[in-house]
Amino acid sequence: MNSKYEKHEPSHEKFLKNADDFCVYTIRLLKDENICPKSVRWLGAEEIVKITQRFHTEVHRANSIKVTNAEEKKMRHAAQVSAYSLIATLGEKMAFNARIYEMKVNILSGWLTRKGEIQSWLSGWIRSDEKRYEGI
Repeated sequence: MNSKYEKHEPSHEKFLKNADDFCVYTIRLLKDENICPKSVRWLGAEEIVKITQRFHTEVHRANSIKVTNAEEKKMRHAAQVSAYSLIATLGEKMAFNARIYEMKVNILSGWLTRKGEIQSWLSGWIRSDEKRYEGI
């Protein structure tokens, strides 16, 4: 039962955990022999894994930058925008590879739903930071 006194995670920590889980889920999905057979895995799975790892790195890089001046604000925003573009690219690559691997529709739609949630959280984080640091 939820209580107003119950401890809860700050939203940025929840986003980081969800982003981490999404990255692990993506890589495990591609590792599954039933979804992505080894015989065709080289066609694009490696590139998706690299993009996933870069997305993970950019999210954590953006989170690690503590903004105290305009230069740090620009660096944090650049890392956030880079992560946003990487997750968009990831969606396109995954859809393309789903056609190659003939992935089941329910697997792809489940992955796209998770991707959409992460992308929404990320855009909210970017907007939140813009408001928070607009005076810097």
